[in-house]
Amino acid sequence: MKKHTLLAIIFLFIYLGNSFGQSIKITQQEKTVESATGVYKVQSLIKLSELWIAEDFYKKAIKPARAAKKLALELGQKEMAAIAMNREGKATYSSKTIRARRKGEKLMQESLEILPNGTNPNLRIENLELLEKYSRLRGDVVDSYRYKKKLAVLKGLPIPEPPEVDDKRGGLFKDKKREMIEQISEEKAELSDSIKNIAANAEKLKLETNIMNRAIDYQQKRITNLSKSQMEQELEIAEQKRLVDSLNFARVLDSFKLNEQMVVLKEQNMELREKEMEISLKNSQRNFWLVLAMMGLLLGLGLWSRYSSIKSYSNQLEEKNVIIEKERERSDELLLNILPESVAQELKTNGAAKARKYEMASVLFTDFVGFSTLAHEMAPEVLVFELDFYFKKFDEIIAKHGLEKIKTIGDSYMCAGGLPNLNGQHPLQIVRAAVEIQKFVKKWKAHKHSKGEVFFEARIGVHSGPVVAGVVGEKKYAYDIWGDTVNIASRLERNCEPGQVNISKATYELVKGKIQAESRGKIQAKNIGEIEMFYIKF
Repeated sequence: MKKHTLLAIIFLFIYLGNSFGQSIKITQQEKTVESATGVYKVQSLIKLSELWIAEDFYKKAIKPARAAKKLALELGQKEMAAIAMNREGKATYSSKTIRARRKGEKLMQESLEILPNGTNPNLRIENLELLEKYSRLRGDVVDSYRYKKKLAVLKGLPIPEPPEVDDKRGGLFKDKKREMIEQISEEKAELSDSIKNIAANAEKLKLETNIMNRAIDYQQKRITNLSKSQMEQELEIAEQKRLVDSLNFARVLDSFKLNEQMVVLKEQNMELREKEMEISLKNSQRNFWLVLAMMGLLLGLGLWSRYSSIKSYSNQLEEKNVIIEKERERSDELLLNILPESVAQELKTNGAAKARKYEMASVLFTDFVGFSTLAHEMAPEVLVFELDFYFKKFDEIIAKHGLEKIKTIGDSYMCAGGLPNLNGQHPLQIVRAAVEIQKFVKKWKAHKHSKGEVFFEARIGVHSGPVVAGVVGEKKYAYDIWGDTVNIASRLERNCEPGQVNISKATYELVKGKIQAESRGKIQAKNIGEIEMFYIKF
C-alpha cells in the first residue's frame, strides 16, 4: 500500500508539472490547424492527435486523426494517410471496448496495406509490433506468430520457431477464478464419494450386527441343550468370540470415526478455501476501489490544477488586456495632443491623413516683445517655466473658444479656427480669444511689475482666408497649415504694437458690427505689400 501511495504521489507531481505546458501546446496546435492548408494541415492534424494521445484523451484524438486521413487521401498522400490511420487505430484501440479494439486492429491493418512499398519502414514496424501485441493479448498465437515472422523479415532477424497450439486459435490462457471453482467442485465430488463410502460401511456394519445377533440366538438355543461342561466350553469359546467381535466392532467404530474426522477435515478445508477465496476477492475489490479512488483523486487534482492554470492564464491575459487598453488610451490621448480628433481618427483607420483645402479659416499668431533680450536676463529653467505658464493659459483660452492649436515656435504661438471641422463662427471666436489672451498678458504684466520682476508683452495678428491643412512627418506627426493666409497673419503680428490685437480687413468684414475696431489704414508688409489693418478696441 505504501508503495502504491508513493508511486501515486510521484505520478501526481509529474502530471501537475506537465499539465499546464501540455494544455498550452494543444491550444497552440489547434490554432495552427485552423490556419493551415494542404499537406501542412494534414501534418498539423496528425500532431494534434498525437498530443491528445499523450494526454490519454483517446476520443478527442480520433477526430483530428480521421480528418487527417480523409484530407491526405484527397491530396493523394498515401504515406501521410497511413500515419493518420496508425494514430486513429491507437486511439480507437485504447477505448477498451471489444468493438473498439477490433476496429483499432483493422485500422492498423489498413495502414499497412495503404503504405507504399519502400516508404517509412519505421511506421511499418510500429504497425506490425502493435498488431502482434494485440493478437497476443487476445490469445491468438497464430496471428501473433504471423506478425512476429513479418517483423523478423523486415528487421533482418532469424525467423522464430512456430508455437505449439492446441487448436487453430491456440487457446492457452485460462481464468484463475474459474480454475479455483473447478478445483473446489472436484473436492466436493471427492467428499461426496467419501460420504457414500461411509454410508456403505454403516450398512455393512448393520448387516454384520444382524448376523451376530442371529448367531447369539442360535447359541442360546444350543446352550439349553448342552451339559454343564459343554456349556462352560461353549461359554469360554463364546467369550473368546465375543472378545474378537468386540475388537472387530471397535476397529469398525474407529474406522467410522476416522472417516467422520476426515469428512470434517475436508469440509473445514473446503470452507477455509472458500473463505480464502472470498477474502481474496474482497481484497481485490478493495484494491480496485482504492486504485479507482486514487485515480479519481488524481484526476480531480489534475482538473483542478488545469482549471487553476487556465484561470491564472486568463487573469494574466485580462490584466495584460487592461494594460494594453490603458496604453492604447494613453496613446490616443498623446495623439490627440498632437493632432485634431478627426485627423487622428483618420490616421488610425487608414494609416494616413489626406491634406484638405479650406476656403475660409482664421489664423492667429502671438509673439512676445523683446523675447531674445529677456531670455539673456533669465535663467534657462525660469525662462522655460514662464513660457510653459503662458502657453498653458493660451491653450485653455483657445479650447474654450473652439479653436485648434497648430504649433509653437520659440516664443511664437499659432492657432486657427474653422478647421479641421467646418465652423462659420471662427472669425468672431478667434478675435475674442485674441482679446482674452491680451487681457491675460496685461494682467500678468501688472502683477510682475508690482513685484519688480521681468514681464512679457505680447503682439497678436489675425487674418481670415483660404488655407491648406494636413499631417506631415513619419515618426513624429505634426498637423500644420499653409498658404498666403498664414503668411499675412504672421505679417499682421509683426506690424502690431505691444498689447494690441491687429486684424486684417478680411477678418474685420466678417466680425463688423459684433466688435469695435479702429482702422490703421494701409501699412506696408514685408514681401506682401500694403495691407489694410485694424486694432480691436477692448
